Amino acid sequence: MELSEKVIQSLTNTQSVNILPEESFMQILDAVVFYLCKTPIDLKGLYNIKADNSKLDTVKSTFANLSCLFVEAARHDFDKKCLEKLLNTILIVDNRVDKLCHTYASNKQEIQMQLQLTGKSLPHIVDTDWRLSHCIKYGFQNSVGSFQYHMRVTTKEYAEIKYVTFTCTLQQLQELLCKIRDAIRHLERIPSN
Repeated sequence: MELSEKVIQSLTNTQSVNILPEESFMQILDAVVFYLCKTPIDLKGLYNIKADNSKLDTVKSTFANLSCLFVEAARHDFDKKCLEKLLNTILIVDNRVDKLCHTYASNKQEIQMQLQLTGKSLPHIVDTDWRLSHCIKYGFQNSVGSFQYHMRVTTKEYAEIKYVTFTCTLQQLQELLCKIRDAIRHLERIPSN
């Protein structure tokens, strides 16, 4: 995980009690967690937090950069120790790091859930069920003798499970399988970075 120099500089500034008093730091940390996990808060509440001789810019930048840190850490699935190690490598060693890491670790699952809800992605296929039936006679015709496959694909989009059902013949099922194999071959050719 890489953070910009601006974010790192702001995070190092959070160590100084002269720039950001302890009470203000805790209020900003609570606001970040509430903003990322629950519902977006009215950011006008940040105006009430006092820091650096009442400079609102310090409060805003700390809020934004702590939010960025939590989102990036959640995206990369950092645990408490990994986040603490990262902050120590960028020379942030402080009792606030413990509070920051503890707050992140206790809210990591909720942050990741909110990240999943952000953006538009295709549903993931999590399961398939199928059933084969043989049609011996259809209506008044003589014997037909065709196979029908009844398919049910279980998909998961965000936290919601949906089912897609369809019926196809053997030839249609073979065409579907061929297209899936073709897609897999194309994906295997793409270099992973």
